[in-house]
Amino acid sequence: MAFRYALGRRTYVTFQICDYIKNNPQLINERVKSVILRDLEDLNDFYDTKDIDYEVFVDFKNWLESYEVNEK
Repeated sequence: MAFRYALGRRTYVTFQICDYIKNNPQLINERVKSVILRDLEDLNDFYDTKDIDYEVFVDFKNWLESYEVNEK
């Protein structure tokens, strides 16, 4: 998924990827959700928050935590 490409960047792509996922939630299953949340939890371990689009990732993490996966 392109989400990992966006991690650690400060560019238009961070917002676009997060926005795309929010607008297409059918892409998210429980496995994908847990992997992305883990990556977001580890974000501070790998990147300096002033060098990345930190606010975009925090907003996306909040959205993803509240998103309930519908696996039918």
